[in-house]
Amino acid sequence: MGKLTVSAVKAATRPSRHADGATLYLNVKRSGAKSWVQRVAVDGRRHDLGLGPYPVVSLAKARRRAADNCALIADGGDPLARKRMAKVSTFREAAQLIHEANVERWKTGRHTDRWLQLVENAVPAFGEKAIDRIGREDVLGALVPIWTTKPEYARKFRQRLRIILDWAVAHGYVSQNFAGDAIRGALPAMPAVKEHHRTLRYAENGRAIEAIENCRASKSVKLLWAVPRPDRGPKVARPGRPRRTKLTSTRNSGTSLHP
Repeated sequence: MGKLTVSAVKAATRPSRHADGATLYLNVKRSGAKSWVQRVAVDGRRHDLGLGPYPVVSLAKARRRAADNCALIADGGDPLARKRMAKVSTFREAAQLIHEANVERWKTGRHTDRWLQLVENAVPAFGEKAIDRIGREDVLGALVPIWTTKPEYARKFRQRLRIILDWAVAHGYVSQNFAGDAIRGALPAMPAVKEHHRTLRYAENGRAIEAIENCRASKSVKLLWAVPRPDRGPKVARPGRPRRTKLTSTRNSGTSLHP
């Protein structure tokens, strides 16, 4: 049985902690505000748990909450984690917290802008769901439609999802990251990303032409670089061979050269 009574709690005005016994205390502030605090030990470390303000939380209710926490600790549970779970962030809030924690390191620019853009694109898929309510079906529903049609975007999208859900795992909101290995077998094969050759600088053109002329490829293969194609622009003359010219007469000098 606790030391405090209903009348004693109501009459308490001295700023202090008034013990009810065991782990429960009534905390009275200088302003006169009162609240319930429970002092517990979890994994060998002492913590103060807020159980709510008085009179919203009565003496009887505070005792029940304290007893529940003691029973949970005795069974190997963590009332701190349970309290955090009661304040689970939404997907949008989690993304914003991660952005705020990293914005100084990311500075400004394209990375920050793309992070926020991808997060906003994810919100319609997940809505304003609490992050612990986002499951395997939600993640696959957002990724599968774009996985093969927009592979590069889908890859980055999944990367951001993994970061956000990793944060949720680390904070105890979820036990598994459904954007990670848990869905690997459910995603279709992604098309290989084509690597384009870099553009040569003007100063490198001479060496490139020389390399083509001296390579062991057949003449027909060597000719390919000079064949006009829509994506290559105008026809380029083969190196090492003079361009044809023609003579035409002029009234003033008699003849002139035209390529």
